[in-house]
Amino acid sequence: MYFIGRVLFFVLILFETGAEARIFNMAQATFGAYLRGTYAPGPYENTLNSESNGNNVTLNSDYQYNMSGEFGFSFAKPFGNIRIGLEYLRPPDGKDASGTYGGAEAYTLTSEISVLVPKAELEINLKKWQASKVYLLGGIGYASLVARNSYTVTAAGTAQFGLSDFSEDIRGNTVMYEGGFGFESVMSDMTTFIVEAGYRSLKFETVEHNREAVNFQGSVSQHDRATNMDGTSRTLDMSGGFAAFGFRFWIK
Repeated sequence: MYFIGRVLFFVLILFETGAEARIFNMAQATFGAYLRGTYAPGPYENTLNSESNGNNVTLNSDYQYNMSGEFGFSFAKPFGNIRIGLEYLRPPDGKDASGTYGGAEAYTLTSEISVLVPKAELEINLKKWQASKVYLLGGIGYASLVARNSYTVTAAGTAQFGLSDFSEDIRGNTVMYEGGFGFESVMSDMTTFIVEAGYRSLKFETVEHNREAVNFQGSVSQHDRATNMDGTSRTLDMSGGFAAFGFRFWIK
């Protein structure tokens, strides 16, 4: 997300430097590209691993927030805009979370989660002025999850579970929905900024192993359903409210 922030800052300086002293009329816009970032406060429970070790192990591997970067294109219509974009969600990595059994550390866990979402969104104008507007936002996308869990097992963990160090590669797909409200206003020449707030529905009900491993459930193969010790499916719910900020670069 630091790289995305640097890109947005560079684009902002570039367009401010080359701006002409004239007011952009939004009614003249037809097509544009956009950059957008979101922030979703947590915490969110990382259930891709929290019960994979059984009920007797205490593990806290939640992540405290979620962020994303997005780019795409906007097509202006009389009622609002149609957006086609690609969003990349990346919560912070879980590093060296400690799993304890009977008060003793059984292992440490490092986890990585990322989601890629091709998406389409519809903006409906609620109020429009010459240089700004307020709009209603709704969208749908197809989300692809990549998750990796790396376990470093201690001597106590090996004695208890009969395992050495191992890792998991987990994949999943689901449909993402989001809705909210937005505000757009002219920043300079043909460049506008957007501020949005809304809710994202993103829940992976079923996930699969992407390669062979020996874990707390025994030997697993590629495409096996990822389960907990009691046989229930592992899931991941990344739903929640979000705030977004971005830039739109219009072409008449």
